[in-house]
Amino acid sequence: MDTKLFIAQMTIKCGKVVASDDYNNIISDNPVAYAKNLSENNADRIFITDLSVTDDEHDEAIGIIKQICLTCEIPVIGTGHIFRMEDVKKLLYAGCAHVVINFENETEKNITDEVSHKFGKDKIIAMVNS
Repeated sequence: MDTKLFIAQMTIKCGKVVASDDYNNIISDNPVAYAKNLSENNADRIFITDLSVTDDEHDEAIGIIKQICLTCEIPVIGTGHIFRMEDVKKLLYAGCAHVVINFENETEKNITDEVSHKFGKDKIIAMVNS
């Protein structure tokens, strides 16, 4: 049986939803309302990319992701600003069902075994661009 999922993607930068192909193009000033709209309009999952640069920006994004997870009734998949196991932990504790590790990023690839053992392989998704 083939099952198809509608996975909506949103990119967060500086507390706003931006276009994934143009990070200067702001789509929404309210990421939580944007995600709720996706959830209410048949999305099966929401894939969120955090483009934060600093740890303070990352903590702000984690707060937004936590609000999205609390507001939406569908699973959230998170990625971005992953440099250590603590960053994966923050996304999972915020409520993400899964965290995506970018295998083209050596830092992320190197923590894969560690986070898989700590949080379970079912929580980690490997991403490879082709």
